[in-house]
Amino acid sequence: MLPQPIVFVIGAGASKEFGMPDGGQMKESIAKALSFDQSDGKLLGDRTIYDLLRSQSDWKKHHDAARELAARIGEFVSIDETLHWFSSRPEIVLLGKIIIVREILEAERASILFNRQDERRIQNRNYGDSWLYYFLSMPTERKTRSKPRKRFTM
Repeated sequence: MLPQPIVFVIGAGASKEFGMPDGGQMKESIAKALSFDQSDGKLLGDRTIYDLLRSQSDWKKHHDAARELAARIGEFVSIDETLHWFSSRPEIVLLGKIIIVREILEAERASILFNRQDERRIQNRNYGDSWLYYFLSMPTERKTRSKPRKRFTM
């Protein structure tokens, strides 16, 4: 089907039907996790991240970075744009990257793709009702088994 090599850039919204958050939901979960305020003596925000930052020698700098990122992330169209805006503040960029990875891992574990028996593989099920089935079938379209050829390259 594709006569020459092509690169597909697939955004976060493409995984929404599998139970993953879209960009807006990801921004919300990041803001919530990093909102380290106290309410009735109880910490709001993610305790694990809070404790990690608290263990750093420059705790105040990281705490302020977390609160600023949480407060400002909603002003930007994407997480990438937010981190680009703060590119002169490496503590915010690093914290942003850490929390993105953590949020993606948690979302993957909660998604229908997660395989609880073998975490290295996606859940084995019929994806024929999703865009993924059609997308992944493109490399073999109008090809025969007798003439194998490399389909995907990394």
